[in-house]
Amino acid sequence: MFPFHACTKGLEDRVIFRDEDDLRTGYNLIPICARRANVIVVSECVLSTHLHTMILARSYSDAERFIESVKRSASKILAEKYGPGPLYFHGIEARPIYLEDNTHVRNTLCYIPRNSLDMGIKVDEYRWSSYKAMFSQKKPCPSARKVSDMTTRETRAIFKVGDILKDVPWMITEDGRIEPESFCDIRYAEEAFNNDLSYFTRILGLTDDDQMEEMLVRKPTRLMTTEELMKEIEVEGLRRYGVGASLFTRSQKIPLVKRIYYSSRVTPSQLARCFGLPLEDIKTILNR
Repeated sequence: MFPFHACTKGLEDRVIFRDEDDLRTGYNLIPICARRANVIVVSECVLSTHLHTMILARSYSDAERFIESVKRSASKILAEKYGPGPLYFHGIEARPIYLEDNTHVRNTLCYIPRNSLDMGIKVDEYRWSSYKAMFSQKKPCPSARKVSDMTTRETRAIFKVGDILKDVPWMITEDGRIEPESFCDIRYAEEAFNNDLSYFTRILGLTDDDQMEEMLVRKPTRLMTTEELMKEIEVEGLRRYGVGASLFTRSQKIPLVKRIYYSSRVTPSQLARCFGLPLEDIKTILNR
C-alpha cells in the first residue's frame, strides 16, 4: 500500500459545503468512497471549500478512483439539495498526490488538521477532522451506535447513498457523525511519529510543545464560519436589493464586500469564496 494525499477543492476556492449538514455529508462520504475504491483512510478534514484526506492505496488509479468517487457523490447529493449549477460536477477539482517519503507523510498528517486555522477555529475544537483521534486525545462517544446494526433505511438517511453497510466496523454518534477511530488507520498515523505525541506536536510547526498548543489550540480568535457568513450575505442582500445572493450583480457585491469586511471578523479569502469573486478583486475592492 502506498500513501497519497487526496484532495477535492472548489474551483477558485468556491464554497462546496455550505453548512453543518453539508460538512457532515462530506465527512461521512469519505469512508464510504474509501470502501468502494478499496483504499484505507489515515487522516481527514472537511472544510467549506475543500476536503483533505491521507489514504493508503495499492496504486495511483485506486487513489484516483477514491477521490473521484468523493467528488461525484458529493456533487450528486449537493446538486439534489441546492439544484444543478456550474459548481457541482464541473466546478470541483479532485486529485491524489503520491507521498514520496516519511517526511512527506508526517508533514501531510500535520497539514491536514491545521486547515481549520484558516477558518479561525481551534484545531482541537474542529468537529470535521480526525485530529483528536490520534494518540487517544478524545474518549470514544459512549452513545455511538454500530453502523452494521442499523437498518438500510437508517443508513440511507444518514449517508445519503444506497451502499449496503452490514460488514463495516464504523461507529456513529447521535448527531450522525462517524467516529474517526472506527474508520481511520490511526495506528499508521501514530507510527509515522514513532508513537510519540510530543514528536507529532513538534512537527505541527513549532519546536516548543507549550507554544504549539498555545498557537494551535488556545490562541486563535474565532472568525465567522462559512455558514454564518453566507447567511449574513443573504440577509443583507435581501434587505438592500430584495434578491438572494445567487442573483447579485457585480456592482451589488462591491458595497456588501466592504460593509461585511469592516463590520465582521472575516478574511479576504472567505469573502472571495462566499461572493464567488477572485481574491485579487476582493483585495482591490477593499483597497479603494
